[in-house]
Amino acid sequence: MQLPKHIKVISGSAVWLMALCMLVLGPACGSGYDVEKEDEIEEGGEIIATLTGVINYSGDRTGARLVVGMINQWPMTGPPVRFWDVPGFTGSFPVTYQFDLDEYLEGKAYYLAAFLDVDENDVNLMMNAEVDPLDLPDEDEEPLVIEPGIIVRDFVLLDPEDVDWWWVDGE
Repeated sequence: MQLPKHIKVISGSAVWLMALCMLVLGPACGSGYDVEKEDEIEEGGEIIATLTGVINYSGDRTGARLVVGMINQWPMTGPPVRFWDVPGFTGSFPVTYQFDLDEYLEGKAYYLAAFLDVDENDVNLMMNAEVDPLDLPDEDEEPLVIEPGIIVRDFVLLDPEDVDWWWVDGE
């Protein structure tokens, strides 16, 4: 399967939340977004912070891949700035995660999201909002400003039918 031209590949992985916008939400997230050179965030700088927390899920769906993403605008109009697979995920919850954040993110504001990949046949698009349990930004949630130190953000994954799709249906 070949990705559409407007899905940008970052660090060798396809962007998963852009797939959510394109496949499920359509125009609600915008369309035709193309990451321009100046919008790209470099990677590999000095580590200035640690993003850590606990991911919980009490539903009955199972999966082998757990992903955390960093998004610069919600509702999204483009791909996530960064995303990570939770290493060592065994399929049971709760899960503690930890990722290093580098100097290129310092002082910038991001929304955070997470999902459990329950259908491993997603190929490069990774997320299927029809079946994957997820935790997306709430309507009144403020973006997180990345500052040096330890940043704690816990997630509670919900099955898609339990998610408040407030930006889609205006409720």
